[in-house]
Amino acid sequence: MRKLIANTGLVISSDTGSTIILKWQEPKRVSATTAAPLSAAKSVTSTAAVQPVAEAAALEPPLEDIVVLGSRIRGAAPVGSTVLDLDRADIEELPAVTTGDIIQTMPSVINLGNSESSRAAGGGGNFTFAQGINIHGVGNGATLMLIDGRRVVPQGTIGSINDSSLIPANALERVEIVPDGASALYGSDAMAGVANLVIRRDYDGLELTGRQGFADDYSETQLGASFGADWSSGKFGLVYNYSYHTDLNASDRGYATADLSGRGGDDYRGSQCSPPTLVAGGVTYALPSGGLNEANAGDLVAGSINSCDIYANADLIPEVERHNVVATFDQDITDTLSVAATGFYAKRSVYMTAGLTTATFTVPDTNAYYVSSISGPQTIQYAFADMATNDTDASNEFYQGTVEADWVLPFDWRINGAFTYGYSEDARAITRGLYNSAFTAALASSDPATAFNPYGGANDPALLDSLAQSVGGYFTGDSKQWVVDLGADGPLFDLPGGTVRLAAGYQHLNVRSRIFVRIGTNDSYFISTAADHTRKVDSGYAELLVPIFGPGNAIPGFQRLDLNIAGRFDSYNDSGSTTNPKIGVTWEPVSGLSLHGSYGKSFRAPNIASASRQAACRWGSSSIR
Repeated sequence: MRKLIANTGLVISSDTGSTIILKWQEPKRVSATTAAPLSAAKSVTSTAAVQPVAEAAALEPPLEDIVVLGSRIRGAAPVGSTVLDLDRADIEELPAVTTGDIIQTMPSVINLGNSESSRAAGGGGNFTFAQGINIHGVGNGATLMLIDGRRVVPQGTIGSINDSSLIPANALERVEIVPDGASALYGSDAMAGVANLVIRRDYDGLELTGRQGFADDYSETQLGASFGADWSSGKFGLVYNYSYHTDLNASDRGYATADLSGRGGDDYRGSQCSPPTLVAGGVTYALPSGGLNEANAGDLVAGSINSCDIYANADLIPEVERHNVVATFDQDITDTLSVAATGFYAKRSVYMTAGLTTATFTVPDTNAYYVSSISGPQTIQYAFADMATNDTDASNEFYQGTVEADWVLPFDWRINGAFTYGYSEDARAITRGLYNSAFTAALASSDPATAFNPYGGANDPALLDSLAQSVGGYFTGDSKQWVVDLGADGPLFDLPGGTVRLAAGYQHLNVRSRIFVRIGTNDSYFISTAADHTRKVDSGYAELLVPIFGPGNAIPGFQRLDLNIAGRFDSYNDSGSTTNPKIGVTWEPVSGLSLHGSYGKSFRAPNIASASRQAACRWGSSSIR
């Protein structure tokens, strides 16, 4: 290996016998306590614990171990758990437009849960069709998403989800997934696992990217630009990405139908139709095209039903447009102090065509079109084919920034401090719903000029427009979050199997989420503050890595045996406190075979909507913004 990497700038940092860790060495000599400049940090890390070697210490390079997801100890991979990852080369080879598309190719990600084709369980908060991450198929709420190891301000109207496509593919260095509970290190939500989006920080000049994808009646477009530069003590990078895809309508796919009888399945079409189905005296009648009246009432066939697919022209995938910006900055202040800053901005716009509006109602005998020759109550199962569909028009705007400092101490200890602030706002408008009070009045009207014809006959377009005025689906929600992180890690003492290492830290999280609902019609409505809640969390964690067997004391059957003990305490101002431990073991009985096992407790705190109390309503006649 030494001959292979000779004159490349790489040195061997650790050699466990089965795993070799390489690091970048700049061509200069410094004192033993010199910090690794962030601009030069390079590392290749595996699933083995990191152990110091005399050769690297003698060369005294300015090196830095990276922190791999699943462990707070620099240079150490998780013990008892595996790390699944895609690096930059993998990402560039994938024919994926968004980060969500990339993550969906990884093992253990059963599906995206919340996605562009399904808002999933609890989807009422995902009106902008964010692409969540769903490890093991447990649900998005059981997977914690991080960006560069930092928590992300929650998105969604009720602040309950994270969108993996906040970071564009051309700004990703790698994606890491630990498909194991990790609340002992990361706190709430890390029940099924943790996903970490690592930002790319090395750019050389200007890069332009573009991708175009086509399918029948569907297309995707991605355009990106990145620019960066470095100097002796730092670097910066700037990335912009634009992506767009058309909607995919059910009418463009023959299999997207409620009637599956032609494909060996059942017919799931309903009886709410245009023309509608009449129920009188417990008997159904399919009303004729053109509508029912006194003249053709005798032609009705008892037991007949009009069957319709009200989603035949609805979107399977909405039209989505995204704009993403990522900026990074790294600077060495001294040999032992480095600072970094990272900022993100994302805007997503969504439009989705809905199915037909439907209703089941009884026709009053005062209706101008009432057919009196049919005895008994007349119930109509109706689909408003000539009324504007109640489509979704939604958007999300997000930004987040982190500033951090890294200080190298004597004896290979390191302190890191960071401050993160983020903001997210979702808005969703569904303003063409059936206005029930106006519809009831039109149904009862005896004036043909204002009455609604419930029997499938023609209705005045102006009348239909006046009935499609409900704005009960106008929601907005925003979240503001700031987080303070303080952490330290380093070696404690040596054992025959390697160096015992410790990491410990403190985190304070403050997040405020608000939910607004506009109820009424387009002309007259009121705004309700459905929730306004602030959550504060104080947390402390510790992690201990104990290499029991390693290259220095390996015996047959125990080439390597690592023990990891971790624990975290979280105190919430609104839902109590919790302590969550985890113990992990990695055993390598023979070279090339590693066995992992762990025991731990994980939890998910109630989302903001569940923890808040409804606020008083306030009346108004202006925009919700």
